[in-house]
Amino acid sequence: MLRQHIDIRPARVEDLNGILAIKNHYILTSSAMWYEKTLDGKDIALWWREHAGRADRPVFVAEDETGKVIGYASLSDFRSHDGYRHTAEDSIYLLPGYEGIGLARALMEAAIAAGRMAGLRVVPAGIAGENQHSIAVHCSLGLEMGGTTKRVGLPRGAERGVVIVDL
Repeated sequence: MLRQHIDIRPARVEDLNGILAIKNHYILTSSAMWYEKTLDGKDIALWWREHAGRADRPVFVAEDETGKVIGYASLSDFRSHDGYRHTAEDSIYLLPGYEGIGLARALMEAAIAAGRMAGLRVVPAGIAGENQHSIAVHCSLGLEMGGTTKRVGLPRGAERGVVIVDL
């Protein structure tokens, strides 16, 4: 159950530094984001341009009572071909310490509902196979296991596979 002092809302440009901090945390500390270097202001600005003003590519943030961004969920292009225009891949990340209170689920529900209202039909996610918590959150929202790829990436220097779930 969410704490009452956490607000979930559509992201604004002033949230980008908070989102960038969350992304870089996971790049540096986990195999959840498969970047080889941390992101900077130019990277997050490009990411934002891919989402801003697009109802079918929403970004939602969770902020605490101080206004700090403590998590985000986004729907991004699944593939660039126009035949995939009704499909968007989800991402959900929380700052450490905010797990287990329903925040990931609430963020994903908001993003998926907004995407559906904008005409999305399918919302898959590719999740690092060892991230059982994320897989469980996605499955609790009705996403189903679609399959597993093996050794498709080398985040943090180790071969990793991806579990595909979709709604």
